[in-house]
Amino acid sequence: MKKRVIAVMTAMMLATTLLAGCGGGDAPSGGGDYEGETFVMRCAYDVPAGGSMARAIEKFEELVKADPELSQVVDVQLFPGGQLFAANETMDATLRGDVELGMFTTWYADSILPYSSTFDLPLLFNDVEQMIDFVENSELVKDVWAPFEEVGGHCFGGTVTGEYGILSAEKAVEKPEDVKGLLIRSVGDGSLTWLALGANPINMSAGDIFTGLQRGTIDAADIGPISVKDRNLYEVADHYLNTFFHSTLSIYVVNKDWWDQLPADVSAKLEDYMKEAISYCNGFVSEDMEVALKLMEENGITNYKPTSEERQAWKDSVQDVYQELGYDKMGAEFTDALLEWVENN
Repeated sequence: MKKRVIAVMTAMMLATTLLAGCGGGDAPSGGGDYEGETFVMRCAYDVPAGGSMARAIEKFEELVKADPELSQVVDVQLFPGGQLFAANETMDATLRGDVELGMFTTWYADSILPYSSTFDLPLLFNDVEQMIDFVENSELVKDVWAPFEEVGGHCFGGTVTGEYGILSAEKAVEKPEDVKGLLIRSVGDGSLTWLALGANPINMSAGDIFTGLQRGTIDAADIGPISVKDRNLYEVADHYLNTFFHSTLSIYVVNKDWWDQLPADVSAKLEDYMKEAISYCNGFVSEDMEVALKLMEENGITNYKPTSEERQAWKDSVQDVYQELGYDKMGAEFTDALLEWVENN
């Protein structure tokens, strides 16, 4: 952690101001010996600056810097586009304390978060709005993030990256049998869906998809339209199967050692601002997908939307994944509760 001397301020005035903005009496009274110090908060992530998927972290920076008191205590520094760490390195770097805040997808946290397989159960959620409701409002999602506390992290929550379909370079994918034999970029538990359908999943970061499609080292990519737009993948692909197979979340994890030494009123305000930024970002997902799909079509990509009967045929073809990811990995109690939540919401 880097510290630098700033203008002296009265700790009591800072605490009063921060508590007033934390939404009432539930905020911790906290306080600490932080007069004259700035807590540097470096934020590492691999998505491009200014893109749809960077919206939450950039909103968080904006909220902190707009707060006249908090901005004197916390110095938020953004490092987009993998400047500090590659996508598959960010989580470990954050837990080690090499960076204070990391933004990375749930796919890279699978070894720590067993219940994150929720988001890879194929065709589980009816639409992205239902998934956002689960992420922001369900009690079950707290169980998803909890393991970070045991390994040196604190998770604020996640932003949904949209509905993931199949982007392909040459062969259009419309039915389950069309997937057989394809080299499909996928990461984490999402790969099990493609294995079940006879495809060959390739573990590849989103930043390498453009070159992979361009050079033919992959035939297709398991990805959402928002990423297609932000990464210009419409330049190297021809077809998109537009159905909600699954999704991933960008999650925001802070190093716990750094977090725990913050004054309680400061950490409470940061948590409030991050949750506000997450909700703000999730509010744009549906609109972002529409914009992205329109851009894709304008650039010549065919956009195939399965009928409800065709979508059910896809779901029927991957029921073995529910057993493997759900009951075998996450357990019957959690899986049954999850399926009940989806049915009732």
